[in-house]
Amino acid sequence: MMSQTYKCIPASVIAREDIDSGGKISLPESALSQLIQLNVATPYMFKIENIKTKKFSHCGVLDFNSTEGTCILPTWLMNTLELTIRDPVRIVSRTLSPGKFIKFQPLTSDFTSKVTNPKVVLERKLRNFACLTQGDVIEIKYLKMVFYISVLETKPSQAIDIIRTDCNVEFAPPRDQKQLTKEQIEKEIKKMQKESQKKVELSESTSEDDISTSEEEKNKDKFKPFEGSGIRIDGKKTPIKKGINNSESSNSKKKTEEETKPKLNIFEGSGQRIDGKTIKKKSKDNKVNKPAEEETFKTPTKNKPRNFKPFSGGGNRIDNKRVKKRELLSESESSESEEENNKKKSFGRSIKKEEKKEEKKFVPFSSTGNTLSSKK
Repeated sequence: MMSQTYKCIPASVIAREDIDSGGKISLPESALSQLIQLNVATPYMFKIENIKTKKFSHCGVLDFNSTEGTCILPTWLMNTLELTIRDPVRIVSRTLSPGKFIKFQPLTSDFTSKVTNPKVVLERKLRNFACLTQGDVIEIKYLKMVFYISVLETKPSQAIDIIRTDCNVEFAPPRDQKQLTKEQIEKEIKKMQKESQKKVELSESTSEDDISTSEEEKNKDKFKPFEGSGIRIDGKKTPIKKGINNSESSNSKKKTEEETKPKLNIFEGSGQRIDGKTIKKKSKDNKVNKPAEEETFKTPTKNKPRNFKPFSGGGNRIDNKRVKKRELLSESESSESEEENNKKKSFGRSIKKEEKKEEKKFVPFSSTGNTLSSKK
């Protein structure tokens, strides 16, 4: 165990920001030689005690570059130990147990209100610390603002090692914040509940009124065609039309147009033929009673087919003589007779052609000729 007394110098005087922003100190080279001789385990940790007031804390070591007989301390550590420049300090080497729980308390409520994520800021700050002691007040600089946080509780001991350990961290309410009793808390909760109920009731009533007013506004904003005044070509103004719905106006216009239009009766009226004779008017009342046979030809039903009879009527020749009526032949008899006649004609022609071919056939050695002796 190493135990030495040194005169303390604040880091702010020497402009050592690396020491001032953390929880480590700077010692002379002689301290390092003593630690090596005594085989002190690393990481090196020390107990710092004010000889006058007997206040103490714990810290680590950053380097061994200070002058002999002096040690450089961060300003927050000198404030907690109530030290001034060149005050004597006793430094003793110690081994600390790893920490498991830490509870912090901000001195002012600005740390929780002005800092967006206090836990992250505190974790970054503690990277420059080797150990913590219950009762320390740490200085944190954030965006040109300075906050002070006290260490309320540490477990499992009063001083703990925070290197390579996982600690559970909690925050106590700020010291300047008023602490309420249970009765006051219950009263505030009841007030909040009443205010929330009133807000809900107001929102329901306002929503109904808003719905009715919105429907009226929508009806006002609707486009109504053919309404309003206009100017004619002669310079006179047309009267304003109001109170007519689009559907009623359109229906009334359709009715008036239908009434004014003349009704067209198809195939009714008089006409003239090519020969100059006039055709009589046809009307629905002057119907002629036609026989049932003619009606079947002209108005066939959908179910029964029309009985068509070809070559059944008379006709006019060019010399204006009347053609006699021919007796009707059925379609089947006329077609059969024509086919038979055509077959007979084609058969007779084929026989004649075969006879002519047989006559014209060449028969060798059948014709007579003349010899050299002119004998036949």
